[in-house]
Amino acid sequence: MKNVFKLLFAGVTMLAFAQCGSSQVFETDPPFSLDACHIEPWTAGEQKEFHGVNLFFPVKTGKDVLLDTVYFTDKKAPLQRIQRDSYLVYKAVIDMTNAPYDIIAHADPKEEFGNRPPRSDKSPFDLQKNEAVISYSDAGVRKYFKVTGLLTSPALHYPERPKIKN
Repeated sequence: MKNVFKLLFAGVTMLAFAQCGSSQVFETDPPFSLDACHIEPWTAGEQKEFHGVNLFFPVKTGKDVLLDTVYFTDKKAPLQRIQRDSYLVYKAVIDMTNAPYDIIAHADPKEEFGNRPPRSDKSPFDLQKNEAVISYSDAGVRKYFKVTGLLTSPALHYPERPKIKN
């Protein structure tokens, strides 16, 4: 009898945790509306060794809602709120440059001191190249809104790599 309760408890617990990963349901009627959203590709450096995209999300209505994170392709980036008079836009800068990850592998563990763990800003969403997911908080509850049909603007070239705010 004791084993039956343990098995039942384990099954219920596993079902409860299995639902955590699939709880990211997209909102169909968010408390804000967006104008035409844009992807602006960029390159930087003398040899164009850095590349990425700027994402722009102009807000038409619902300007009191704070959008905080965007997921694009397989990247995640914070959104920066920019307001000029009544015009409000959220901007994200995503660096797509693949920096080499250098680690020290040595027989003596003391020689490996200083290795950083790999940083993962991977997106939990499966997105097409013209889609993004915006994360926002509504009454203390984390919600997600999928933006489709992102328009591509002409590419820019910066002399230096853009500063990315975290």
